[in-house]
Amino acid sequence: MQRYDFAIVKNDETIAARQSVALPDLKAAWSHVTELARTIDEPGTRIYVTNPAGEVEILAGIAIARSDVAGAQAA
Repeated sequence: MQRYDFAIVKNDETIAARQSVALPDLKAAWSHVTELARTIDEPGTRIYVTNPAGEVEILAGIAIARSDVAGAQAA
């Protein structure tokens, strides 16, 4: 299992986060990304998923995270 941090960021400010979520692989992170995207409705907001080294693995805007593209990534 790999651990990932999730952050919802708007204007360089973190407005919500989930820390150290254990997932079998990065592909599994997309379901969390879409779930987080449904909790916020602010244009210009992004979701960052980082690995334990602090490297960004996924960066998605809210519109993309809510779209079928994110669902396809998770499949």
